[in-house]
Amino acid sequence: METTHHGHATNAGTRRSQRGFTLIELMIVIAIVSILAAVSFPQYQKFIAKSKLSAAFAEISAGKIGVEAAIAEGVDVDNPIDIGLAQGTERCNTIEVETDVGDGSASITCSLNEDSVYGGGELVVSRLSSSLLWECSATLGNDDVDNLLPKPCR
Repeated sequence: METTHHGHATNAGTRRSQRGFTLIELMIVIAIVSILAAVSFPQYQKFIAKSKLSAAFAEISAGKIGVEAAIAEGVDVDNPIDIGLAQGTERCNTIEVETDVGDGSASITCSLNEDSVYGGGELVVSRLSSSLLWECSATLGNDDVDNLLPKPCR
């Protein structure tokens, strides 16, 4: 055994030099992270698209109360500002309103901004003249993404 200048005993045979990760270990970690990113990124994009469509639905659904009030008062409305909506939003390029006091029908249409997942299109909430219920319908640029729509629009 050797003695250091501080008086502690050391064993020269057990002294190891510290080393970092080997190249193969780093390559394995990079491969695992790449696989996780490849799987999760498309799911993340779908989640973001779904939240944009839900927000657009919420933005135009708020106008239903204004439409109901206008119909009750016997006033036809064709401007979204008249029912408390903006003419366009971050998600809706334009918002259009149509009412027919005579038969009680109405519609609020959001022309969706282009998106890489759903491709744009229209989201419409409609009040049929035969009932007082509102329905939602949508036409999206990409056909295979209907599951991204809010539940009332599917």
